[in-house]
Parts: sequence; structure tokens; C-alpha cells
Amino acid sequence: MIAAALESSTRAASLALTVEGQIFTQDLAGSRAHASDMVPCLAQLCQKAGIHPRQLDVLVLGLGPGSFTGLRVATATALGLARGNGARLVGLPSHESMAWNYLKSAAQHSEVMVLQDARGGALQYSHYRQANELPEVLCPPTRVPLEEAAVTLPRGIPLLTDTAGLLAAGLEGDEETEVVGGIKPEASSLLQLGLKHLQRNGPTAPEDLRPLYLAAFTPKTRAR
Repeated sequence: MIAAALESSTRAASLALTVEGQIFTQDLAGSRAHASDMVPCLAQLCQKAGIHPRQLDVLVLGLGPGSFTGLRVATATALGLARGNGARLVGLPSHESMAWNYLKSAAQHSEVMVLQDARGGALQYSHYRQANELPEVLCPPTRVPLEEAAVTLPRGIPLLTDTAGLLAAGLEGDEETEVVGGIKPEASSLLQLGLKHLQRNGPTAPEDLRPLYLAAFTPKTRAR
């Protein structure tokens, strides 16, 4: 099986490819545009692995939460490739791959939360439990107003976040919460988790690939 993963929910977008059990990865520099780089970077990765993009059997897509542009471009890329070569699609929240990446190596913990600053006075959080090698979704990515965060977020559970998320939630200095930094959405983890989901649950229908945006997209009108 030849499979690729596209993770573009943050500025640190990445790609991963597996061919005969070997994994190839490529990061997209944060200063580069997802729209112009996603397809050529995937082509370069395929060339490095000695295959053509038309040979892809499976495409795994990180659905966010994330920025509108990055998720839209990755979704369009995955759908276009699947239509062209019949590849099966698997769509997963990026939070889930982060949680899985943490839980598989944290034997002392069976649950974890993921937290993002969603801007606009809100947070995006999710809650997962390890179960039979795949995360059990206790709460899918959910947008919560900042003023409700203190009573909504469970305490005493490891929290995957960054400084912005921690400060927005008002959890800095909270002794009940173990904060785990340095874990971001990565295509390599997404790829491995996506193949497990494919084996257990089958592919995702194209119409069900719905990106999870940090905030509702509001078109801006230029002043004249």
C-alpha cells in the first residue's frame, strides 16, 4: 500500500508518505504559502520515494481545527488526487493525531486534552482516552468562549497546548493541570493513525471531508 498524509492545520504544515513500510516526511516552512507549495512538495516527496502521485492508494487528511486557507487547500488537494486516481480518503481531526501521538508513549496516562487559542475570545478543545490502540473521543474539537473555559475544561488531565492556548484559558500556574508542550500536528503521526482507522472503519466519503475551522470564515470587503 502507498499512502500519503497532508497536515495543514497550522503554519507548520507537513506531508508524509509510506511506501513498502518506509516513511518519508517533508515540512513546509511556516513562511511559505500552503496554496503554492502543497502540490509541488507532495510531488517532490513522491519523487524522493521513487513513485508518482498517481500511484497513491490512500490519502489521509488532517481536518483541523485550523486556519481557513491551509485546510481548504489541503482538502482540495486530497479530493483532486482522489478523483484522479481513485485513492481512498481518510479524514481525521488533527487534535486526534496529537492525542494519539502522546498517549502511545505516555504509559502513566490514559486520557489527554488538546487546547488551542481560537482567537476571537474563544478556545478549541478536545478530550481523548486511549482504547484498543485508537483514541476514544470523549469530546470532539469544540469551540468554547473564554469566559466558560474555567468551568468547562476538566482538571487533572494532561493538556497538550502552547503558550497562547494556556494564557487564553487562564491556566498558567494551575497546579492541577499537567501542561505538555512541544507536540504539534504532524503528518507522520496522522498517516499512521489514519491507516489504523482505515483498517478498522473503512474510508471517509468525499462529502464527509469537512474541515474544522478555528473560527467561522468571514469574507472581508476592501474599503474603496
